[in-house]
Amino acid sequence: MSGRKESELDYRNLLLAKLMEDPRLVVTVGEAAEMLGVSRSFAYQLVRQSELPVIHLGRRKVVPKVALFELAGFSVRDRSQAPGEQV
Repeated sequence: MSGRKESELDYRNLLLAKLMEDPRLVVTVGEAAEMLGVSRSFAYQLVRQSELPVIHLGRRKVVPKVALFELAGFSVRDRSQAPGEQV
C-alpha cells in the first residue's frame, strides 16, 4: 500500500475514533476544525462556502457529527434503506 493511502487511512481511522468517543450528535465549529485537522478560521470559511454543513441553534452554529463522518468518506446511510431510495 502506498504511503499516501496509508496516511489517508490513518487519518480516517483517527477521525472515526474521535467522533465515536463523544456521545453528542453535534460539535462546535471549533471542535469540528480540530477533528478535521484544520484551523478554526478555515472551518468557518468552509461553513460560509457551504462545504461544512451546520445547524443553527439560536445564534450558535453546530456541526452534525454525521456530516463529519461523510466528509471523511464513511457512509452513514440507514442500512435498511434500499440503494437509490429517497428519504
